[in-house]
Amino acid sequence: MRSSTLLLAAALCATAAALPRFWGGRSRDGFVRHHEEERGHRIVHDSRLDSAVTGTASITQKIDHFNAADTRTFKQRYFFRNDNNLGVKKVNFLYLSGEQTASEKMISGDNKPIVQYARKFAGNLFALEHRYYGSSRPFADTATENLKFLSSRQAIEDIAEFIKQINANSGSSDTKWVIVGGSYAGNLAAWSRLKHPELITGAIASSAPLLAQLDFYGYLNTVQNNVQQYPNCAQQLKAGIDSIAMLFETSTGRDTLDKKFPVSPKLKTYGDLQDNDIVTFFTYVTDSFEGASQYGDPKPIGDLCAEFTTGYGIQGYDPVDALASLVKKYTLAESPTKTFDTNYTAQIEDLLKTDYDEDTDYTGRLWTWQTCTEFGYFQSTDWGSVDTNIFQATVPVNIYVDMCVDMFNIDIAAIKKNIDATNDYYGQRDYYTGTKVFFAHGSVDPWSWLTKQLGTAQHWSVITVEVAGGTHCSDLNAACDSDGNNCSKERQRVQDLTQENIDQWLNGPFTAPDSIKLADNVGKRPIWYDQFVPSPLSISQNNANDVVANNRAMRTLAINENQFNAANVATNHTRKYRRGSGWNQFTGKNVLHRMHHTMDAMMRPEWPINIEQGNVDQPWDHFDTTNNKQFQQRFFVNEMYAKTDANGNKLKNSPNFLMIGGEGPESDAWVTNEGYAWMTYAKEVGANVYILEHRYYGESKLGTTDMQYLTSAQMLYDVARFISIVKRDRGATGPWITFGGSYPGALAAWSREWFPELILGAVGSSGPVLAKNDFFEYMQVVENVLRAKSDKCADRTQDAFDKLRQMTHDAQGRSQISKKFNLQPAWSNNQNDKVKAINIQNVFANLYGLFQGIVQYSDDNKKQGIDYTVKELCEIMTDEATYPDSLDAVRRVQMWVYDDYGNPKTGSDPEDDFAVLRDMANYIDGKKDPDGTKPFSDKDLADVLWTWQTCNEFGYYQTTDYGYGLFGNPVPLNFYITMCEKVFGIEMEHVEKAVARSNYQYGGRARYSATNVMLPNGNLDPWHALGITAQGNLDKSVVPILIDGTAHCADMYPARPEDLPQLVQARQTILANIKSWLSGVPVDTPTVPTEVPPPPPTTTSASHLSAIAALLAPLLAVLVL
Repeated sequence: MRSSTLLLAAALCATAAALPRFWGGRSRDGFVRHHEEERGHRIVHDSRLDSAVTGTASITQKIDHFNAADTRTFKQRYFFRNDNNLGVKKVNFLYLSGEQTASEKMISGDNKPIVQYARKFAGNLFALEHRYYGSSRPFADTATENLKFLSSRQAIEDIAEFIKQINANSGSSDTKWVIVGGSYAGNLAAWSRLKHPELITGAIASSAPLLAQLDFYGYLNTVQNNVQQYPNCAQQLKAGIDSIAMLFETSTGRDTLDKKFPVSPKLKTYGDLQDNDIVTFFTYVTDSFEGASQYGDPKPIGDLCAEFTTGYGIQGYDPVDALASLVKKYTLAESPTKTFDTNYTAQIEDLLKTDYDEDTDYTGRLWTWQTCTEFGYFQSTDWGSVDTNIFQATVPVNIYVDMCVDMFNIDIAAIKKNIDATNDYYGQRDYYTGTKVFFAHGSVDPWSWLTKQLGTAQHWSVITVEVAGGTHCSDLNAACDSDGNNCSKERQRVQDLTQENIDQWLNGPFTAPDSIKLADNVGKRPIWYDQFVPSPLSISQNNANDVVANNRAMRTLAINENQFNAANVATNHTRKYRRGSGWNQFTGKNVLHRMHHTMDAMMRPEWPINIEQGNVDQPWDHFDTTNNKQFQQRFFVNEMYAKTDANGNKLKNSPNFLMIGGEGPESDAWVTNEGYAWMTYAKEVGANVYILEHRYYGESKLGTTDMQYLTSAQMLYDVARFISIVKRDRGATGPWITFGGSYPGALAAWSREWFPELILGAVGSSGPVLAKNDFFEYMQVVENVLRAKSDKCADRTQDAFDKLRQMTHDAQGRSQISKKFNLQPAWSNNQNDKVKAINIQNVFANLYGLFQGIVQYSDDNKKQGIDYTVKELCEIMTDEATYPDSLDAVRRVQMWVYDDYGNPKTGSDPEDDFAVLRDMANYIDGKKDPDGTKPFSDKDLADVLWTWQTCNEFGYYQTTDYGYGLFGNPVPLNFYITMCEKVFGIEMEHVEKAVARSNYQYGGRARYSATNVMLPNGNLDPWHALGITAQGNLDKSVVPILIDGTAHCADMYPARPEDLPQLVQARQTILANIKSWLSGVPVDTPTVPTEVPPPPPTTTSASHLSAIAALLAPLLAVLVL
């Protein structure tokens, strides 16, 4: 993948800093290359061609098609060829040039497929140049303010207007048009048919990346798959990348790279080598392998691998030298200096030039604009561990985000919004609703990852084919010429099939609608088996005072257990279970909240009645009728508030509140503490309160170590079955309302969506209803909160983490980090001692995890959230008198959070934690060791269980893949995927599919389709970024509330006199809606979201950790309530 200059770097220019000839999946002259002309293949010309039938012309186009008041125009160039039209049929073929300069070559010769199609169907040929490219320039330069009309939407309207004008000029309004395009122009072909079926009869879309995507990790993943067809090549490429990454760790190593590679200026001249500089270096290293995969250039991948491994197995072979040789021979083939400049800033300076200067290839700047404002397509290495990813974490997506900021002041939020808008407008890849389109892609083309996939067409007239062994747009390359030369049977097969479809579009006999209406099951539950299986409740009634006393005792014990940190080792067991900084980087569970149960106990009344604990039999698998295994699921119930008749008997029609358990053990706390908000609601409306423990957690174990039945869908059916059984066994006829916070908040929202016949309404607090693999928005909110509190606090935090980044670049600096933060295992100052990138990531994860935990829970109305606030955090960070070195301030924060003012330890090796998680997985069935001891408590086991759920359903991985930021770029997605690989054997493809499945079955944010749901979120809570915070197209009975100044699940906890008015109002609004659901009388609910203002985008590097050591950040899966 390319580096900083990926797509942007299309600006592959012939500048002094000779950029790679192939950049960001884009060749210097555009995505679609006319290989036959360039490589000297014989082009068959037709003797009939003359100026009467071929030429160049232009039409007048509006600059803005979507603003009738804007009358400005520009001239758009096109080429024509009319020698094939014999007056028999009214057919025109239009070739779209895409993001490059158009030329007559696009429709010249005799052996191009489009020429052959036109000849076959007696059609005229046209080639239309894209606005802004070539000579079709709306403005005199490419200044940012002039680029606002450079978009695919405007381009599609250009196409439509062109057709209208040509039809008008010819006097043939009934002419049939077939549109042809490859790569981005392939998108335009398919989209123009979608948007203008009244003008366009059919479209040929070759290698069209219909899916806009921020992190296009699939590009290099496909390159890797191609390389792995040649095992020695894959092995040595990985060895070479590994060696280069390690050489970057020390000054002597960088000197070695200076000697082996023609880099200028030399690496040793850099005062502060930035992460983006290192990333840029790697883009040169991998250039030839990308070109070979995408175009077979400089040669097919097999031939390139053969050259690369020449001498392999012979003494003296060095894969680094072999890579350097490829760089010199191919990547720098067109460089006048035969050197390359790895300086990111110098590249940006080139791309900031706004002149239409052919010497600098202005098209790179234009295409970069389109990627930042529409498509993303940022080709990263964010997909796996060093064991499964040949390219390691060498190219994080951050570099592309930085380029968008540095070139156009477009930050990650805008990029993401732009990409979402593109997919919504066109239906992306899977929901394309056009008809009469022929999609083709090559099997080895890295761009095929984003193209229409085989078997996904929504209508019979949409054809998708794969060219076996084909590269990018290879079906548009010349097939057999008139002498039978340059033949490819596979290419010819696809072109023959294309021709058959054109014939069908033009001549029938079958007809197709202009578009189709999609019908799907997004947000719909699957079939529920065995919903009426008899399963009685098992209830045990206890004396209230005994229950309270017992629970208090258990809580006291739990508090003591949780107070250990990384230094603690179980004295009765050989296993080490370290809690790090209080913020578990794998599960997101926070030891900071170890105190909140004490508060529960203090606030709990001495109940005059019994509290009931019970169990209900649940099937292991609700979706398999052949599996008869069952487990007992624990619940607690309190009927204290139930309505009574005149004789004091409890009414069966009292409302029922059900708190859905989450990723941890449950107790009676949520049904006994009158201070909790839902208890006050229950008292107000006379409701029974239940809490149902989540399957696998606490005492609701299945008795198996097989985690395949641990899913949110299974839990939702547990909820539905539990309600059905309670209604039957207890004769409870009253309505049910579900509650939950964080992950259970999402479960509550989904329970109403899936089971409206059982559940009247739901309150889902801080529920992340959108599953997302790369959850970079989390760290954005953390940064915004710190910045909103104090610029100085944010600046000092940024300074500290930038120092850490610089110190990791040599052994002496790493040794200083080790001493200051008491790393375990320690790092030495020996230059020969190498430190793995993942270990560096782990240290960063533990350190900025301190900030994450405080921000997420600050002032959330639990005792710990009151004790540990952003205000106090910033007081420490800004105390320059006491801590002139910002790193000392971070160390003080660590001591404060650990409640350890001695010398607390910081974990540096995640492999230890991976091993513990694997060990835990052996005990989730409840078994003990042979000596009768349990090495892990149920709270401990929740870590591995929730980690499984993130790998198998949700992602939620909180990376720093958002460009410039306070913490730098220390957390690529790779770390979390490494965790999934190491602990469960789950790789990136599985995680991606799992996330997609979750969003499909629940609708995500955009297609959530329930009614009667309250969705409160705090705008200081990082998790609100995955919640529903605005009404949008939701049913009016779904009420999002974004509470200003509050944190995670703050609306659920006991009220305080200090509560903000917005929080008080939120609770009142929730209660009003609950009453409305119960009474059937609608309520008018004000819902005005309030956002924390984002910091202004910066254009100076914060701390972008090198791609080699792109840090791992804490995996915050949903927090315990």
